[in-house]
Amino acid sequence: MKKGILTNFIDKGFSIIPVKENKVPRDAWKDKQHTPYTIEEVEKLNAPRYGLVTGYADVEVIDVDLKVLSTTSEKDAFWKEYLGLLRESIYDFDNKVVICRTENAGYHIIYKTKRVSGNQKLAVLEDHTEALIETRGLGGMVVIYIDNIVGERGYFDIDYITDEDWRSIMQISKSYHFIVPEPEVKTIPKKTTKEYEQGITPWDQFNSENDVLDVVGDEFDVIRTDSKKTWIRRKGATSPHSGYIFHDSGCMYLFSSGTRYPYDDGG
Repeated sequence: MKKGILTNFIDKGFSIIPVKENKVPRDAWKDKQHTPYTIEEVEKLNAPRYGLVTGYADVEVIDVDLKVLSTTSEKDAFWKEYLGLLRESIYDFDNKVVICRTENAGYHIIYKTKRVSGNQKLAVLEDHTEALIETRGLGGMVVIYIDNIVGERGYFDIDYITDEDWRSIMQISKSYHFIVPEPEVKTIPKKTTKEYEQGITPWDQFNSENDVLDVVGDEFDVIRTDSKKTWIRRKGATSPHSGYIFHDSGCMYLFSSGTRYPYDDGG
């Protein structure tokens, strides 16, 4: 990377560090989380790669690691869907964030937020240990891919997004996280009706005749359905969607606070 580009990072208020070919920081860099190199110091650096220190200057990165998916078609389909959801939920999304491709089947979505915190795993798929989506924040860093920018905005255009937009990013990202279902605990009631004598409890009968939408349909509209979930929106809401109903578990996940049901505020 040319020295002029490196000094531009410092001039723009970012902190960078030298990185080895294997993407591991070359030197101890804890102090660079608080005190960046000066322009004079940067001009003396000589490394095969450089990293952007996250957390510093409120920089946060959504690290999408598509290599955890098995096939190219799965990777392409997921990225298309995920990016599409972000664009639907966040007005003018492409002009608010910086996106770049990584070298190993992934993407970085970069922005600034006052809500930046430590690195977090946002989405881990079923039967996987590596995260599909995670954040890089306080105490983290990402390799700079200066030639892999997607779209018109580059590293020097990184700027703040609103809290509302940040919550949308968190909520959409977390919606892909696999939650291990809790084992169903059944109690045996005292048999007092004919149905009990036949082995049918009132809640078993209710569950067999109804689904989540039958219960919450008076408060939500169905927006779309894909192979894994149904997208719902609270009646009267202006956002593109308010949550999902997962087909495999039948569970509802919300990030809208305008109903009587528990929700995830993205924090």
